[in-house]
Amino acid sequence: DPTGTGDGGPGWNLALEPSDLKHERGTLGMARGDDPHSGGSQFYIALGREGTARLDGQYCTFGFLLDGFDTLDRIAQSEIGDTATGRPRTPPRIERVELVPARPCVAGSDPHMRPSPSADTAPVRPSPTGER
Repeated sequence: DPTGTGDGGPGWNLALEPSDLKHERGTLGMARGDDPHSGGSQFYIALGREGTARLDGQYCTFGFLLDGFDTLDRIAQSEIGDTATGRPRTPPRIERVELVPARPCVAGSDPHMRPSPSADTAPVRPSPTGER
């Protein structure tokens, strides 16, 4: 949210691209309003299957946490300031993320299998000399 209020958007909307990735603990998805095609600049991280299974197939889930579940748990413990919206009293800020390219999907494979951190999912970090 560019405004930092939880209500702002980029000024345009993305068409819904429903995903087969289930809403399990650590799943990332595109937030949206009542209109399925209203996503834009906000995302969410599922805290657990129990509260989010109903979202399966209705939202674009596009990734999942490989690490940082302790941080997710701290975010989940934020004091709620508005029970009607579920918004925290003091919204937490994510200050750093690291995107790791996913392995390609293979026809016939289980789309819900999460890769474990390994050589083929590890981020490429430049060396001190700038070489890869």
